[in-house]
Amino acid sequence: SDYLRLVLSRWRLVTGLIIGCTLLAWLVSVLILAQNPKFEAAARLNIVPTSEERGYVNRGGRGSTFDGGSTLLRTYAEFAHTRPVVAPIVDRFISEQAKAAGQTKQAWIAANNTGPSLFSPSRLLSILNYGAAPVVPLREDIVEGLIKHTTIETVEGTYLLRITVEWDDPKQAAWFANALADAIIARAE
Repeated sequence: SDYLRLVLSRWRLVTGLIIGCTLLAWLVSVLILAQNPKFEAAARLNIVPTSEERGYVNRGGRGSTFDGGSTLLRTYAEFAHTRPVVAPIVDRFISEQAKAAGQTKQAWIAANNTGPSLFSPSRLLSILNYGAAPVVPLREDIVEGLIKHTTIETVEGTYLLRITVEWDDPKQAAWFANALADAIIARAE
């Protein structure tokens, strides 16, 4: 009863808080959450190391429970997260996108290098911290984005490797996941 009296005596404040929180939640959902939906694509690989590879890795391990195959699998997973692997994949992606658009690579990059939108949190934070938002070249932005948004997991007790790419476009996410899988397969061979 005391709480009810307190709320009724401050009804304007309570109503204002409810309306303010509702508007804030709406603004966050419209300006941030609805801006960039993310899609996931995954590829699974079954990489069974040869007995020669397992023997080579097992010689370096210590203890009877050491599994050289799992170590080799984790090595492939780390390999796919490196710039020397990702950069050629991004170059091939840019070439294919430019070809599909009927443009040169430079023209496609220039047309798509728009940078973050004016109201994106990263751009606002950058303007507040540095006075201007530094423009990252599109190729570098894609390389960094692919490294950041790629998850490579090993399935415990198996030789399965799961590559998951989260991207703005579902077709591009699938393309990147398959390209990374191809790079791992090429390395394994």
